[in-house]
Amino acid sequence: MPNSGEAKKISKLIEGDGSEIKEQLVLSGLLLLLFERFKDYIVDQMDFFYSDDFGIKNGNMYYVRGEKFKKIIDEQGRGNKGQHRDGVFRAALKQFHEFEAISQEELKRIESLASLRNDIGHELFGILVDDNKPIIKPEDVNFLSDIHLKACVS
Repeated sequence: MPNSGEAKKISKLIEGDGSEIKEQLVLSGLLLLLFERFKDYIVDQMDFFYSDDFGIKNGNMYYVRGEKFKKIIDEQGRGNKGQHRDGVFRAALKQFHEFEAISQEELKRIESLASLRNDIGHELFGILVDDNKPIIKPEDVNFLSDIHLKACVS
């Protein structure tokens, strides 16, 4: 068994009834689903706003990305080292901030949750067992749900 406080997550998994791992798996799944829907919504709205044209593919209409949005992506899509690499999403998110649809604090929290989302997608096992990785909190899921709703009505 681990010594005084070491490997707390593993100890809880071994000694527990499974409720904590179940909660983390449920929260992980919800966060992934919400984040991807939010990301798609933000990008789609900016594609629509800056669109020059539309097309139809497999019976679905889509907006052709406008030159102005492409330029914004080139200028604002780069992140700091260690941030998620989705420059289109980052640029669209910054536009939502510039349009005052989300605050600076919300923007920072979304960037933080983007990193957590990437950890879930690539290192879920580590989140479940590594004491140095953050746990997923219900507040994270609630925030994403709330900010998505806010963006939809802005």
